[in-house]
Amino acid sequence: MNYGFYACQANRSFRKADYIAFLRKKRIAYLFKVVGDVKESVDLRDEPNIVPASYFSEKETDYKGTPHKLFKLERVDFEGLINDDSVDKNGNHCAFVQRQGYTTLEKFMEAKVTSDLRG
Repeated sequence: MNYGFYACQANRSFRKADYIAFLRKKRIAYLFKVVGDVKESVDLRDEPNIVPASYFSEKETDYKGTPHKLFKLERVDFEGLINDDSVDKNGNHCAFVQRQGYTTLEKFMEAKVTSDLRG
């Protein structure tokens, strides 16, 4: 979030998406636009226009060059807060997604709770 990119394991499957948001601490509070093409399997050090050198000195000092899928992100003004109201079959809280979830931008911008994003 602080560096303007998202990196995950190389070759992880994603559907085409123009925006990405992350669930953290039982809520979605930020929305990002995916900028440019997603890099499929790259050494993060080979992408200085996306991953600044400060990232390695501040967050990942022992980075070994493991390939990652890399998204360049731009924060979008999002005034909302989407609380995770997901429950399992026993009524206990469970995470909204254990994998990716997809919805429309319109539905996302109107949602107040994660159940508004389903369907």
